[in-house]
Amino acid sequence: MSKQGIYKISGNTKPKVGEQVTYRIDEWYPATPLAKRNPAHVTWHLFKKVNGRFVPTNIKKVGVSSFTFNTNAYKDTFRVEAYLHNPEGRTPMALEVQPQPSDVPRINKVELKYIDDTPGTVFNFTEKLIAEAKCMNLEGQYLMFTLWEDDAKNAGHNNKNLLIDTKKGKVKNGTARAEFILTKAVMKKAIEGETDPKQLEFYVTVEYYAHKKHATDNININTPEEILPPTKSQTKTEPSPLPKKEVPKEQPKKEATPAEQKGKSQKEEKVVKEDIVNKDKKVWDWSEAKGKIDNKQSPAPPPPKEISPAQVNSVPVSQTTETCICKENQFNWGIKLTCEERKKVLQVCAELWGEQNKKEKASELMSVMHLETNTTFSPAADNNAGYSGLIQFSDASAKSVGSTRAALKKMTFVQQMDYVKKYFEKKKAALKTMTDLYLLVLKQNAVGQGANENYVLFDESVSVPNAPFDKNNLSREPWVTKYGYSSNPSFMREKGEWAHIRTFKSYSRGSIERRGFENGKTYVWEVTDKLVKEHYNPGKAQFFNGTCEDKPQEKKKSNGKYPPWVDIAIAEEAKIIRESTHCSYIINTYHSSTDNAKMSRCGSEKDASRANSAWCGSFVAYCLKTSGHKYQPDPGAIWHGKENLVKRKKGAPYETEEKWGKKYTEMYIGGIVEWHNNGHTTIIVGIDKSNSKNYILLGGNQDNGVRFWTAPKTKVHAYCIFPADYTGDLLPLESIEPSDLSPKAQKYSEGNTA
Repeated sequence: MSKQGIYKISGNTKPKVGEQVTYRIDEWYPATPLAKRNPAHVTWHLFKKVNGRFVPTNIKKVGVSSFTFNTNAYKDTFRVEAYLHNPEGRTPMALEVQPQPSDVPRINKVELKYIDDTPGTVFNFTEKLIAEAKCMNLEGQYLMFTLWEDDAKNAGHNNKNLLIDTKKGKVKNGTARAEFILTKAVMKKAIEGETDPKQLEFYVTVEYYAHKKHATDNININTPEEILPPTKSQTKTEPSPLPKKEVPKEQPKKEATPAEQKGKSQKEEKVVKEDIVNKDKKVWDWSEAKGKIDNKQSPAPPPPKEISPAQVNSVPVSQTTETCICKENQFNWGIKLTCEERKKVLQVCAELWGEQNKKEKASELMSVMHLETNTTFSPAADNNAGYSGLIQFSDASAKSVGSTRAALKKMTFVQQMDYVKKYFEKKKAALKTMTDLYLLVLKQNAVGQGANENYVLFDESVSVPNAPFDKNNLSREPWVTKYGYSSNPSFMREKGEWAHIRTFKSYSRGSIERRGFENGKTYVWEVTDKLVKEHYNPGKAQFFNGTCEDKPQEKKKSNGKYPPWVDIAIAEEAKIIRESTHCSYIINTYHSSTDNAKMSRCGSEKDASRANSAWCGSFVAYCLKTSGHKYQPDPGAIWHGKENLVKRKKGAPYETEEKWGKKYTEMYIGGIVEWHNNGHTTIIVGIDKSNSKNYILLGGNQDNGVRFWTAPKTKVHAYCIFPADYTGDLLPLESIEPSDLSPKAQKYSEGNTA
């Protein structure tokens, strides 16, 4: 973006939605050669303001500087930029654009769709046709949809039109819809005496208050042989094979509606682009959609069985994105994303590697993100070591794409994918293999070596300068190569390598225990082996095979059942466990559940300090262990906010590479949470119904007992931990009172044991 030549652009900064606006180049930099001052060579980019930053909309036009902002664009702010690559090193001027609502009603577009809500051009007589009109300033109004059969060949419509059916559709969220049963077209042609209408041309008109029609182009609908209408001779001697109730009654004579008076198409009459206003100040406009002929067209698949067609068709269509054609765009791990997210992945991959490669690259990119986000595909995923997001951006890599880690963590999946694209765009030509794709994330200077199995990525035997510790050194060579080996034990694939524990001299922490061989190496083949076996191949079984709409997938509830350790905790709370009455029980039951250090006191005993009597971690471990799931074996509260197992050696706890839990940046029922000061751990079970700023927490050692607490959300870290082996549903938090979970339960606040 630094090599630009545009000096100044101008145009309407407050265009009305639905109206075309053109931007111009007014001046050029003086150093720009005259031969290059050609608007036809300029690329125009459109950016949209999201969370205070302008992000690409992926709308760009070469030579054409005209834009039309859609129905709801007035709610957003945009920026238009013009680019012309040359060696001048100048930055382009930009115009900030704020679209304005249109002050007239308008039907912007009419589209035909199959019953599964995918756009259609060729239909079969056995299915339904959905007509959909996009509108402005018509919310809550009714539109008249009319389906016609057209005897005139090619484009345009004439007085030979045969009316098939009419339907009303109410405008909701800027869209009106109507359904037509296409078998009626067969019956109409049979009545007219048509002998063999294997192909029929159709179009749909849409009217608002009888002032203007919006028509689709002719759409050809193929007649299946088994329901071809009878011949003329058959109609004289045999009854029609179709139900009588479906035969349209003869229409009484009436004054022709504007739809019936429809003349030539927009192309034929060359309507002026300016709006035409009649004496009643009602504005009308044209819109058309195109179709193709295909005699082999088969009916579209019906909606999923668990959803009725009525339910499917009543779902408002997104105004910002089109329907996802999921069956045609399958890729690894697709089932883990929403429709909008799947489409975004495909869009990014198409823009980086081409339309023909998008599905293959989507599978590879999803495998990389599956690894980097610890299988969550969360844009807020954070490893607590300075890396965040879908591809674990560092502070430096976030800055390289024009953002920060903090900003990226607040983005949605779709928003962050634009920055993922920017990151890969820098070296996309060198990304020949899936391993190269991952190497750009893992170790940039190794990109291009993805097919070189014996290339060494990390090597513990290399020397580093003997200097005072500087954490910034660790992100530079040769520190990356040396310490990358011990820091990435999951790539230890040689025989006995991962299981080998040795004392390792850390640059920052002195002597610690780590996995791997002395002066070991990480090879490209090891990274490839992990990537393929643990992240790519399993993703093949995670295609999305259904149909979907442009809305986030709702999280399911597991038949109203909570994670099993929550039920165990509720049962313990009902026993009214208190230190003053159940000290032995706490020691023999909760403390005995921990493997590393078994406490022998509880707070009610004399000389029982916090260090040897705290039992909040023991209670959590008991509930998890009793439920049959993985748990943190150490009683220390601080370790329950860590995913890694903690062991103790000579009394000192240390983290291992083995995982007991999985971290989520969204709170779910049953998640293990931890105080900000790392001094208490407990189980989150809901949001306080009487104070939405508080969580309801169920845990041990909560004012010397097992209690339900209400506590400010700011009290806990903004994440929760689930056992790594938990495969049940993640249930969103709901507003509750403790009595909703246990009839006799009481709600306490910290420090209140009344």
